[in-house]
Amino acid sequence: MTALVCRWTHERLVFLGDLNIVSRQHLPRFTTFRCWEYEALESLERYGLVDAYALLHPGDQVHSWIGRKGAGYRYDYAFVSASLIPYLADCEYIHEPRELGLSDHAAVVLTLDLPVDQVSASARSHHGTARAAV
Repeated sequence: MTALVCRWTHERLVFLGDLNIVSRQHLPRFTTFRCWEYEALESLERYGLVDAYALLHPGDQVHSWIGRKGAGYRYDYAFVSASLIPYLADCEYIHEPRELGLSDHAAVVLTLDLPVDQVSASARSHHGTARAAV
């Protein structure tokens, strides 16, 4: 993961997905997680990526995966490079895919408001900004 992030930290980067790790601040606290798992998540921040959900929803503990015994975990993340922070419009978890049995994870939706001249031609709208949800 470090090699991936180091390669593109100077560019605009969105890094999202099911990482199967939790932060040290995760609630509830689980004793099964090891230091290397916490450190993997923290390394993303050391290399300049920002947890979009945590930035937009400080103090909110969301669970994107629910275990067989009902314990909730935040395994899914959307990180952005610092240069994209001014364009963050929203980051949310959609639980319907998990609740309907389509996946065992909630969907992560990251929305960026980018000036049209900074968006690919296929994603442009007719307005001054283009909203791109990833």
